[in-house]
Amino acid sequence: MSYQFIHIQTYGDSVRSVGQNENHVNSARQVFGEAMRLPEYSRHVDNPLPAHCVGGTHTVEELARRRRERLLSIREKVVSKTGKTYERRLRKDAQTLYTEIHSHPMKCSVLLENYAQNRHVINQWLALLLRDFENRMPSGIEWSAVLHRDEEYVHAHILAINADQPKLNAASLHCGKTAASRYRAAHDTSSAIPPLPKPELLLRPRKPRKPKLARKQQTRVRNQRKYEAAIFEWEQACTQVHQENQKRLRLWRAESSAHLREARKLRTHVPEMKAYDDAMRALQDHYHDAVGKPCGLLRDGPRKERLSTVEHATRKRQAEKLAKDIKNVKHMRRETAAEAQNIADQTKTFVKNLEAREARLLLREEEIQRREKDLTARVSAFDELEVAMEETLSAAERGEIHFSARGFQLSNPNITEKLKNFLNPDLRQTPARKIFEKFLKLIKRTVVGSTGHPPVSTDEIPAEDLDRPGL
Repeated sequence: MSYQFIHIQTYGDSVRSVGQNENHVNSARQVFGEAMRLPEYSRHVDNPLPAHCVGGTHTVEELARRRRERLLSIREKVVSKTGKTYERRLRKDAQTLYTEIHSHPMKCSVLLENYAQNRHVINQWLALLLRDFENRMPSGIEWSAVLHRDEEYVHAHILAINADQPKLNAASLHCGKTAASRYRAAHDTSSAIPPLPKPELLLRPRKPRKPKLARKQQTRVRNQRKYEAAIFEWEQACTQVHQENQKRLRLWRAESSAHLREARKLRTHVPEMKAYDDAMRALQDHYHDAVGKPCGLLRDGPRKERLSTVEHATRKRQAEKLAKDIKNVKHMRRETAAEAQNIADQTKTFVKNLEAREARLLLREEEIQRREKDLTARVSAFDELEVAMEETLSAAERGEIHFSARGFQLSNPNITEKLKNFLNPDLRQTPARKIFEKFLKLIKRTVVGSTGHPPVSTDEIPAEDLDRPGL
């Protein structure tokens, strides 16, 4: 087998036959038991192996318990023929379990012989089919997936319940049944062939009434014997009625089956079945694109197109080559994405470094502007110093500065106004002011020395002289 295989089905609690084989029956309980590899449901397997859980919201055991709990809590309202409304549990034949079977063309013996090499093929197939299942299913379902490796081919079972649906309706998860239901709802008609009317069944005879309790013991014994004899005759009559009814029902089933077969032969096509088949074919096409093609599996088997062995082998090689090409394309896409990510990271780093460099340049420019401003202020201060020194020197030559041992005094108020920036003690001590103070000390020492006054200290100008008004 080199083609894909997927089978979907719904189940209820009632037992039903599979196809035309009355000895092969299925139910939800049987499906859960086979998935869990319980001995009573795994007799078709020579050497059963434990099921391997490969995905889902629950394990198979938890999902089965969850389904039982939900079924026990569900109540549906039913209207009787008399119009009376009452509640009851969900019908046993209600479809409450949705299943999918996915099979891989690799045989279990081949997988186990070289497990280290072949497990990658199975893991890729499992990852694709599980992702496709999650994409196809609505939100809110609860499901479990198991892998079986003890039959001829490796296969996986997916079991799901529609947990968000009040009655756990599994038919809404089945794409074929959903398509048929939509068609019936849109056209408000059903093309189902009605069976033959059921035969009229015989009624059971009335059960004899139990005699009243008599006073005398003999009467009670006699009445009890009569009652037991009547019950025996009644049971015999009920058995005959039951046998006759079963005979009529068997005859009706045979005639009805023949009637349905003939009616189906005469019928041209069933619109619901066409919608069902179209939906199932669409599922196979979608599954081939999502799972089969990447895994190198064919869409159809050799019987579908009646291919010869050589043609089928050629088709198989083409599918394998296509799968390799798809794998190479995906690898190239990953490499391209990695390269694009690398370029993006480099660009991001370059932009980050460029922004940091711009920030450093901006700080450097601000520092240069600050220094230029400070330098301009210093030049302006020294210009003022030059003017002040010239004014002071001129005032000293004109004799407008009178020095004493305690300090000096200016007799010209104009000069005092011009020198206030250098003589005010409240202003900040600047280099220009320090130079001017030293210049004053030099003039004072020169003037005092030339007049013959005793020498005075030239280390600093007394603060009280600088603080006096008019200086």
